[in-house]
Amino acid sequence: MDRMEQVVEQFKSAGTYIIVMPLHNFNIPSKLKDYMDNILIARKTFVYTKNGSVGLLKNEGRRALLIQGSGAVYTNNDWYTEVEFSYKYLQSMFQFIGVEDFEIVRAQGTNRSIGVPERLEEAYKKVNEAAHRLADEQHPPTPCGSAGFLNEYVQKSYKNLSSTNWEPLNRW
Repeated sequence: MDRMEQVVEQFKSAGTYIIVMPLHNFNIPSKLKDYMDNILIARKTFVYTKNGSVGLLKNEGRRALLIQGSGAVYTNNDWYTEVEFSYKYLQSMFQFIGVEDFEIVRAQGTNRSIGVPERLEEAYKKVNEAAHRLADEQHPPTPCGSAGFLNEYVQKSYKNLSSTNWEPLNRW
């Protein structure tokens, strides 16, 4: 089995995906894009039909959690909201392969001089809530990447709730 097949099979074997990433120029880091290109494979994670593409990971209770850090705020319904492509892209790609349950936790506005500790505390709280929710559900999370300043906190939050080892599928 070549490396690409190993990556796809490892991805397909997970029930929950946790992506921790910084926002890079309004989008995902290049290594995450490379990873996505290696799991979006016809006849492996989706198939072409006469009615369009169908995700092969559909109806299996899979879910994804995106934990994203950014210097600017992307939820104020302004110019930044329109150019934040990472969430739209990742949600679309996961839905394309059949993962319908996609959630985001944002730690945003970290380059501002006022309110950063409060914004980070709110993000940590939301990460902790998501970790509790994921730990209580049927399929334990398998992180499919790690990057950014929230990664260590995510690992600690989930390790405190579960006996499952934290073993990232890939790092970027």
